[in-house]
Amino acid sequence: MPTASIVKGRGYLNHNDRTIKQVNSRSWKPELSSRNIVYINEPIKNVYHELFDSALENYNQSQIKKNRPERKIKDYYEHISRSKQEKPFYEYIVAFGNINDKTTEIYPVLQQCLDEYNRDFQSRNPNFRVIQQITHRDEIGIDHTHIDFVPVCSGNTRGLETKNSFTGALKQMGYTGKNAFLDWRRSEEKYMADILERHGLEFERGDGRQEHLNVRQYKEYKKYEELTIQEMQHLETLQKKSTEIQHDLDQLNTLKQNLLKEIESLEVRKSNLEKTLLLNGLEKRTGI
Repeated sequence: MPTASIVKGRGYLNHNDRTIKQVNSRSWKPELSSRNIVYINEPIKNVYHELFDSALENYNQSQIKKNRPERKIKDYYEHISRSKQEKPFYEYIVAFGNINDKTTEIYPVLQQCLDEYNRDFQSRNPNFRVIQQITHRDEIGIDHTHIDFVPVCSGNTRGLETKNSFTGALKQMGYTGKNAFLDWRRSEEKYMADILERHGLEFERGDGRQEHLNVRQYKEYKKYEELTIQEMQHLETLQKKSTEIQHDLDQLNTLKQNLLKEIESLEVRKSNLEKTLLLNGLEKRTGI
């Protein structure tokens, strides 16, 4: 039963894009990067202009009319980057299967499942404007997709009419209340489960850790795995020795009990002999 996971990522756009020269590429194999799949890869500032320029212009004009020019926003991307409430973009990492599945017969099926999930993500989530969607197949871990998006909601009466708002984007997609995000993720997991079922596989929720391992993490994982095996072998050896010692103790205990019985028997014989000697002594002294 393969796992499937959708977890929050750190959002390193440059790391995701293998076309950018990296100072450190030890977390993947550059010779395998041609196998990666790039669905979307757009500069974030271009997307911000596309999404918000019209609303930004209307907002700034309204501030001028209200004699509040100091409230104008010059650059909406920079404005959101300094915000304490919103982030410029969000990232989720999606994976079907884990590192152990790469050497099994279901690996090609899991690749297909991931591709199916990716091709419908934007249409399923119209208020998450995807700026980068790249599947990595050049790492030791299982194939996984970095999906980075800008949350967009419209029809706002405060601030920009169309603005960056994760909560607002979820609400306009039908996810409300304090569990809005959890409900959205459950919906995505249900979609992942449906994909797996169409391919004859069952869904098991993954934690997103073993699924997405880089070289350093993989080495640590293997080291831990080897240590665990060694510890289990050591435990088995100790258990075997413990059984052997217990067996020896049982034998010693039996020997002890036999010796105690023999000592008890000898004590009885000694007592009888002493009585006999005592009687013989009396007989000789009395001349009986």
